[in-house]
Amino acid sequence: MYKLKPTPRFQAFKKLLAAGVVGCGLGYALAQQPALTIETWRIDDERAWISQILPAFTAEHPGVRAYMRPSFPAQYDDELIGRLQQGKAGDLITCRPFDKSISLYDQGHLLDITHVPALRRFRSHSKIAWTTYYADRVFCMPVAAVMTGFFYNTRIFRELDLVPPTTQEELFEVLQTIQGSKTYVPLAFGTKDAWQAAQVLFAGVGPNHWAGEQGRKNLLTGRAKFSDEPYVNAWRMVAQLASYMPPNHDQIGEEEARNLFLSGRAAIYPAGSWEIPFLSNHNSHAQFGVFAPPPPQSMHNCYVLNHLDKGI
Repeated sequence: MYKLKPTPRFQAFKKLLAAGVVGCGLGYALAQQPALTIETWRIDDERAWISQILPAFTAEHPGVRAYMRPSFPAQYDDELIGRLQQGKAGDLITCRPFDKSISLYDQGHLLDITHVPALRRFRSHSKIAWTTYYADRVFCMPVAAVMTGFFYNTRIFRELDLVPPTTQEELFEVLQTIQGSKTYVPLAFGTKDAWQAAQVLFAGVGPNHWAGEQGRKNLLTGRAKFSDEPYVNAWRMVAQLASYMPPNHDQIGEEEARNLFLSGRAAIYPAGSWEIPFLSNHNSHAQFGVFAPPPPQSMHNCYVLNHLDKGI
């Protein structure tokens, strides 16, 4: 997050903050304690919230103060549930997509915001991660979505005479060339954090095998099984990619993988768009490019994961 712009999402967020005071039964608290606490796992965004977003909200709503209460991502869910059960959670909650937030709604921890006017700014697919199974109620305002792909070091690619691959077959040729140079690690990636292997690699390369959104729907409706060939092929590709990770990849987490790439010791960094601020602030940021997870040559379309990530 670099420079605050009055985007529709930001305007919607401001209206939701205001609704938390006026439209959700909290108006009486304004005179006694005009403050809102926001629970979030995005501790990496704390500086942007404190320096840009919250001051912008306060300027428009001077009678209300909003505060961040960040938790580390891996600890957020358990800490939030503990505070909810004790009646000590914040007024506004950063919502995980799909099942975890549906569970909180079913337990009565999240309000029905279906009729909040700002929701009209969003199409149905933008709200689906915070919608009940029958799509008749919405309980979180969409705030952010992320994408996954492969960042690469353009200097290393020039040195080894490589170009960004456009097919899965080309990707493995590129990885093999990097590995053969015996100078760089092909993939800056670790499997210590299970969420990375699942959300970045498997969910990143998988849509190119199961035809994107249609493949996800086929699983949910029973028209396909996880043991069908397209889904198994995604697992096979992830297994192949493991050969190009550092030998100790089971001991490497997100931060170690990022540092391996930033230091110039690795050529390619599978990651998500949430990494852009870290890479952009590095002194070698001009050397970084990105390419989409390439499809098998037999596929006619390239699918890129757009992951609904955060609501409030």
